[in-house]
This record gives sequence, structure tokens and C-alpha cells, in this order.
Amino acid sequence: MWSSGSATRNDVNGDGRSDMVEWYDYGDTDNYRDALHVLKGEADGSIKAPYTAWQSAGNQWDENETKKVYGDFNGDGLSDVAVMYYYDDYSHKLWTYLGQSNGTYSAPFSSWASTGNRWGAINRSTLQAGDFNGDGRDDIAAWYDYADGTDTLFTFTADVRGGFNKPFSSWTSTGTWTRNLSKITTGDFNGDGRDDVGVLYDYAAGAVKLWTFQAQPTGGFAHPIVAWTHDAWGDWNRTHVHAGDFNGDGKDDIATWFDYPDGSDKIHTYISLSTGNSTFAPPKEAWSVGAGTITYQSMQMVPGDYNGDGNDDLGAMYRYSNGTVKMFTWLAKSDGTFEPIKVSWSDFWDYARTTFVNRYTT
Repeated sequence: MWSSGSATRNDVNGDGRSDMVEWYDYGDTDNYRDALHVLKGEADGSIKAPYTAWQSAGNQWDENETKKVYGDFNGDGLSDVAVMYYYDDYSHKLWTYLGQSNGTYSAPFSSWASTGNRWGAINRSTLQAGDFNGDGRDDIAAWYDYADGTDTLFTFTADVRGGFNKPFSSWTSTGTWTRNLSKITTGDFNGDGRDDVGVLYDYAAGAVKLWTFQAQPTGGFAHPIVAWTHDAWGDWNRTHVHAGDFNGDGKDDIATWFDYPDGSDKIHTYISLSTGNSTFAPPKEAWSVGAGTITYQSMQMVPGDYNGDGNDDLGAMYRYSNGTVKMFTWLAKSDGTFEPIKVSWSDFWDYARTTFVNRYTT
């Protein structure tokens, strides 16, 4: 369980530090195999070179037909991976890869299945992982975008095996929300032991609102409340949203990366207030870099406590034009700001075949 800071998120081997996990699609370079690679977090916050934690036989998976999230789905303290897969006959299955104490994954097993195109194309659902009912096992929430403009939040609660029960719906909106204007994340924003859903929503003329859907004891969600608003935020498309307990107070916060038109970049943090209603303090600048130094479009970022100090950090793989990659870590301080970038493993790597598993999908 990783709500309310009670355990380390995405800790594959149980050493108390977060790891980064990537799905690697070998394609025709190696018999169309797929693999899960783990990049371990170290005590100094650096991120080590990848090792293979699971691999498929040839031509079993099409990465383009998957949605992947991580979480501790069986409650054993080790992070797992869940995959929703869309098949050629329009059916879906949810698969679970259970984490093992040696830092690898067991062979996947399926639990829930949908046939006859009842769930629709894979791009209609956006998955978020979290312990939404507070039972110590992480669940999956699916934001489903219907063709008629209706949006619904479904919950797949996890069972003791780490599989998933039949989904149920809790919140529905007809014509009020547009999925393409929503950037979704998850975290326990009010500190009640249940993870919630947060949405940064794009409005006209550069305005944005941060909404929170508080999780209920059933694992469903209450109607959203406005946690923060800004009438002149700027370009929503330049904003990237992550969640984590960045100041170590037991409640999850929001971090936004903004990629400015002049090439400069800034991280702002929104610290969760202790009011119990999932609202946030106004954003404060937590890190910045000048133009021409770094760009968000060249990296994949995953929050986690990479040095095991109780504060969530930001980790990323960064791609360079010469084919090399580097692992970056932004270590969080107790005030919710970040240290300068720590650079660790670097090598030539096929970045285009790499997809990092996060708590939320797009």
C-alpha cells in the first residue's frame, strides 16, 4: 500500500527505494520479443543500468495495444505491473505481473476480461493506479471516454491474488468534461488512506483548474471539487502533471513541469493542505533551468522515492540526439523544492522502443 506515505512506491525488490520500470519492445530486431526492464534506485538517489526482469517469447504482445500501470496489487509490499490488452477480436483482458523479492516479475496471469467490443478501443480508457478503497492493495481506476461525449470513472478493485474484480462505475458526466482537455494523476491528497484522482483541466483563454475526485470506502469516487484555479496560466499543452509526497508530510502533492516558449523550463509544486478536503497551496517554483538546456519532450518522467528518504523525487530517462540516454533524478527537499539534477547511468539505448510504466496512463 502506498497511500499516505505508508510505503515506497514502485519498489520492485523491497529495499525501501523506488525503481523505474520500462516496457521494451524489441520488434523485428529480436523475434518481436517484449521485456520489462528494472532500473534500480540507489541510496544516493542515482538510478542504475537496466536489467531484464521478465521477457516474453516472440510475437506475443503488441505494445501499441496496451495500457500499463504499476502498483502493489496483492499488498505484499512489492510493486507489480498491470496491463490492459486490446485483442484483434475487440476483446480486452487485464493482466498482472507480480513483483518478486529478487527484483523480477512472475509470469503474467489474467483476471478480468471483456468480450464483444463492450469495452471499446484501447484509446478510450485512461488508467490510474492507487489504493482507492484503503484495503492495502492498489486498484485500477479507468476514465472512460464514450463516443457520445459521456465520461465515466470505473474502478477495478484488486483481489488477494493481485488480479482484478469486475469494474463498477461511480461518477459520470454527460457533455461536461472533455477527456482531451484533462491531465490525470493519482495520489492521497487529503491523507485519509485512500488515493484520489486529480485532473488539471484546460479552459479558454489560458485558464486552468485543478480538480480532485476523492475516493470513497467502496473504491468509487465522489463528485469532483476545485482544488486550485488560475485564470491566466498559459499554454496547458506545455504543462506536464505528476503527483507524489514531495515534502514528506504523508499527503501527496502535485508537481507541474512547464516548458516555456523561450526554451526555459520550471517545476512548480502544489503542496497539499491539511484541511482534509484535497485542496492545495498556491504553486511555488521548485526548480528551473535556462533556455537550451533540457526539454520535456526528450524524456520520460516517473515520480518515486529513489533515495528512500521519505520524500518522493522525480526520475527520468533523457534522450540525446546522438542516440545516448542518461538517467536524471530531481531529489526533493523537505520544503517541496528540488535539488539540481543528479545524473547517473548513461549509454546508447533505443529510446523509441522504451515506454516507462507509471501510476497513470495517457
